[in-house]
Amino acid sequence: MRDKNSDINNILNMLSGIMSNPEKSEDLLHDFTLNEMNRQMDEVDYDGTGAYGEQLTVEALEKNVPGYFRVIRNLILPINDTATEVDVLMVHEKGIFVFESKNYSGWIFGSKDQKMWTQSLSSNKKYHFYNPIMQNRTHCDAICNLTQVPRQYVMSYVVFSERCSLKKVPENEMYLTIVQRQDMIKEVLKDLDYRSVVFSRSIVDAYVKGFKAYLNNEELKNKHLRQVHREGERRDERVCPKCGRKLRISGYNGPILAMCPDFNQCSYTRPATKEEIKENEKKLMEEQQQRKMNEMLMGPHTMDFKNMRIVPKNKM
Repeated sequence: MRDKNSDINNILNMLSGIMSNPEKSEDLLHDFTLNEMNRQMDEVDYDGTGAYGEQLTVEALEKNVPGYFRVIRNLILPINDTATEVDVLMVHEKGIFVFESKNYSGWIFGSKDQKMWTQSLSSNKKYHFYNPIMQNRTHCDAICNLTQVPRQYVMSYVVFSERCSLKKVPENEMYLTIVQRQDMIKEVLKDLDYRSVVFSRSIVDAYVKGFKAYLNNEELKNKHLRQVHREGERRDERVCPKCGRKLRISGYNGPILAMCPDFNQCSYTRPATKEEIKENEKKLMEEQQQRKMNEMLMGPHTMDFKNMRIVPKNKM
């Protein structure tokens, strides 16, 4: 969500800087414009579109990759009872390459099995996004299910913007490459040098024709939109959109709210969902049972082993 007060402050700071340093007005205006463009690109990708990054990926592939191949963008494919959207797909004579584009800036942190990764910005803001390895694994699974192509011929590429810094991410593996856009072509060429031709040109064209048949499938698009909505609800409701901390449930004497744990630093609240309330009640019940157990074992009573009975500690 865009912070209007922050926007106004940024503009006022820029104007104040120009008034106090007129000779640097051109530089200050340039910096302000550049930061604004970067912020808008961050917002676009955080909202789930990432169109700019996807287009750069397509252009780089089409200009630099050798051999016979075709590229498809924004392809929605069926998987199980839902649908999933592939950012960029390259069907090459040496295999199928699946690209997940992340046009983020800031510092990026995440592990292979961690469900949510973190984007940390210079403004001390943090955002959480779904693990792109897991996200692209779903895309690869959908492709394998549809084509019956063995998994070793389907390569997963997670491509981050050159504007970010990959601070702590997993190492590359045989069928998984995590890379920034400026190094993407180098990694793809290295991958292609390692591989042999497995598809004829007619097979490449046949796969592309089959994939493109899904591009205008309204039923799949609707399934995908419902899936995105459900995933968005699951992802967003557990973390604070302002500071990135895990929300806690509070307000038992009034409205039950999900709120930031450090309310003095971040005042974000929202109504708790039925699922959150139920989970929290279950957690409180388990904690109460554990306290009772602790009182029995560690409380004001102890065991009189001589007479084999439980007695108050002050009578021992």
